[in-house]
Amino acid sequence: MVELRTYIGDLQTRARIPAPDRAIAILRAFFSTLAERLQSRDALDISAGLPRELATYLLTPPRAAGESFTAEQFVFRFAQRAKIALDDAQALTATVGGLLSEHLSKRALTDLLAALPEDLAALFFAEPHGDESIELER
Repeated sequence: MVELRTYIGDLQTRARIPAPDRAIAILRAFFSTLAERLQSRDALDISAGLPRELATYLLTPPRAAGESFTAEQFVFRFAQRAKIALDDAQALTATVGGLLSEHLSKRALTDLLAALPEDLAALFFAEPHGDESIELER
């Protein structure tokens, strides 16, 4: 299993986030938002492939788990929680999705894709901003 520091370092590199604490906040916001979307069983299956710290965010949704919402609503909630612009949230969704596709086991990734509606799965695995830096609000 990939360690938390690998997720943090990879996110910092790809999204050009200088501070590790900010990368952790982005990951926390992402997984907390994802936790709201997934059914409890799906979250449990997927969390088995994550570092303990990230799995905790996925297993303890800030609201009810299993809510049905669109990719657009996911981005909006993620942006609010991370305190970032909507465009940045959309790009970071693809960036973190890319990390998941690299670091999760094939089974966990298959479980994740099966648990997401088509529009959200497509957003998770879209091409993030190329070499463009993401300007995150402080």
